[in-house]
Amino acid sequence: MAPGRGNARLAFRVVALIGGALHVVPIVFLSLSVASATDRIHVVHNTAGVALFTCVIGFGWILAAIRPERMIAPFQAATLGVLAVVIASVISADPQGGSITVAIGIVLLALHPARALLFRMGRTAPAPLALASLAAVPAVGFALSNASIQRNGMPMDPHVQMHHWTGMVAFALGAVLVAVVAGLGGPNRRLMAIATGFAAVLFGGMSLAYSTYPGAVSMPWAIGCLLWGVALAGDGYRMAREPAADTASEGARA
Repeated sequence: MAPGRGNARLAFRVVALIGGALHVVPIVFLSLSVASATDRIHVVHNTAGVALFTCVIGFGWILAAIRPERMIAPFQAATLGVLAVVIASVISADPQGGSITVAIGIVLLALHPARALLFRMGRTAPAPLALASLAAVPAVGFALSNASIQRNGMPMDPHVQMHHWTGMVAFALGAVLVAVVAGLGGPNRRLMAIATGFAAVLFGGMSLAYSTYPGAVSMPWAIGCLLWGVALAGDGYRMAREPAADTASEGARA
C-alpha cells in the first residue's frame, strides 16, 4: 500500500471512529428522558434520534472504521442516513439540524479508501425492497407532517429549538433508504437490516409506551412500525444464515 493511501485510510478510520462515538451520545439523551420526569417530553423524539443517528449512522461508521473495504453496506447505509438528514433539514427549513452529522459524512465520503465500491449494487434481496416500498408512502407523509411542524412551530417551543421535528423527518426517510441498502447494498448488508429493524421496533415500542408524548404515532402506526422492523431484522438474520445473500456482486468483490 502506498504511503499516501495508507495515511488516507488511517485518517478515514480515525474520523469514522470519532464520528461513530459522537453518535452514541443520543443514547444518553434518551436515557435521561426516560429517567427524568422533567425531560420526558422529549422521550419519543430522543428515541427517533437513537434510531437514526446511533443505530444507523453511528453504527455504520464504526463498522466501516474497523474494516473499510468489507463493511461497504454499513457505510452505504450511514451515507444514506446522512442524506436523509440533509433532506430533512431542507424541507424543514432548519439548516442547523444535523449539521455536524452532515459535515462528518462529507469528510468520510471523501476519505473512504474503497469509494468505487460504494456505488456498486449487490445481489437483489426482494424482502427488504418490498418493505421499503411498503413504508415509502407513509414515511413520506409522516416526514412532510413533521417538517411542517418544524417550519411553522413557535420559535420558543423547545422541540423546535432542539430540531426534534427535523430529526423525526430524518428518521422516517432514513429507515426507508436503509431498507433499500439492505435490498441492493454491498457486503454485510445483513447488519444494517438488523440494526434498522431494531430501530423501527424501538420507535414503535416507545410510541406505544409513551403514546401521549409529543412525536408518538398512533397505536395502529406504532404496531405497523414494530411489525415492519421485525420483518426487516428477521430478513437480516436470514441473510446471516445464507452467506451468498449477504455479499455483493462478483464485480464488487473483485
